[in-house]
Amino acid sequence: MTRTSFARSGKKKPEHSFEPVGFFVLRTPLLPFDEFTKWSKGLEVMAALDDPERCEDAYAADCEQLRKRLTSIFTQPEVRDALFLASPNIIKPFHL
Repeated sequence: MTRTSFARSGKKKPEHSFEPVGFFVLRTPLLPFDEFTKWSKGLEVMAALDDPERCEDAYAADCEQLRKRLTSIFTQPEVRDALFLASPNIIKPFHL
């Protein structure tokens, strides 16, 4: 229903209604998909699932490795700028 049809029908307009604005926005990813697959390459935990002792150590090593890789991605200026635009309050807590 449009605004005028609500007025004619006597129904109260919903508080959060949407209306077309006549344009659209197309967003594309900043980084290529290969960045995502590279980020998770060479992890140890999947190979260590059958050995509980080794699995714990592999999990800890993978967490450390993933944090390092993520930090290197977040320190790229274009990624920091994109994060700031999307969510300005995320920069300070993570010291980016």
